[in-house]
Amino acid sequence: MFRYLALLWNPAEEASSRVAAQYAQQLQHSHLGWTPVLSRHGIAVFVTGTKRGSCRTYPLGNGVVLGTLFRLSDTVQGRFDLTLDPEQRAAILQFGCRELVNSYWGRYVAFLYDARTNEKLVFRDPTGGMPCSLVESNGVQICCSLFEDCL
Repeated sequence: MFRYLALLWNPAEEASSRVAAQYAQQLQHSHLGWTPVLSRHGIAVFVTGTKRGSCRTYPLGNGVVLGTLFRLSDTVQGRFDLTLDPEQRAAILQFGCRELVNSYWGRYVAFLYDARTNEKLVFRDPTGGMPCSLVESNGVQICCSLFEDCL
């Protein structure tokens, strides 16, 4: 089963940075095979269970989309296998959630860093199909697909 766990914190705060590093280390040394797919600007995203099911990881540079993502214009033409080119990745990062809603559909959650505003964005598809629980612990926000993974 595909699962994700994301850590979000303020990298300017030494205490929360230390806690986030400790959490990340615990994940990477667990028996569940967590793989890091994003680590920058106070966001660290890990996935496990990627070999099963149809969920994928779509790296964006300063962000990542997890789940199943389809481009509207492709599916109208009967194409369903999405590979994001550099222009599409840049558009998602530049326009964020608006670009995802206007040009894509699917079951996904996105973690984006907006360098212009120094903000971290978490966005779940409008249908809410992908689980996304949120908890805060010691200055670190934890978003996950399965709450038990937070424990």
